[in-house]
Amino acid sequence: MENKYDDIINRQRWEPRHHKRMQREARAPQFSPFAALTGYDEEVKESARLTELRNELAEDEKSQLDYNILELKNKIETLDGNNLAEIEITYFKPDTLKSGGAYIDKRGRIKKIEEYDGLLVFEDGTIVPFADIYSLKLV
Repeated sequence: MENKYDDIINRQRWEPRHHKRMQREARAPQFSPFAALTGYDEEVKESARLTELRNELAEDEKSQLDYNILELKNKIETLDGNNLAEIEITYFKPDTLKSGGAYIDKRGRIKKIEEYDGLLVFEDGTIVPFADIYSLKLV
């Protein structure tokens, strides 16, 4: 049976004389996708990222937290410089880009309490304001 393309099926592929064929490695980047809107993907990811709202403590929870901070302060005063008080803390870290933030659980040793500024300073350098503390427990 005769095919209508039999006359051209075995011919050599035509190539221009003055231009060599582009290498496959050079062709790939030519057809790679590009971002028409720069920064759009980052904006979509940022808007999809979830944040939590800050929970307000009840009065009894505030007084319990104040008591725990006072207990921590007394423990730090009784320990020498080599032994540091260890705590478990949950605190609110505000988001720098959008409203809300995240609650962070941390276990660590307290280096000092800055009462005037209202800050807890951990041994690793983490600083937590008293106003952001949700719960605190001595270990």
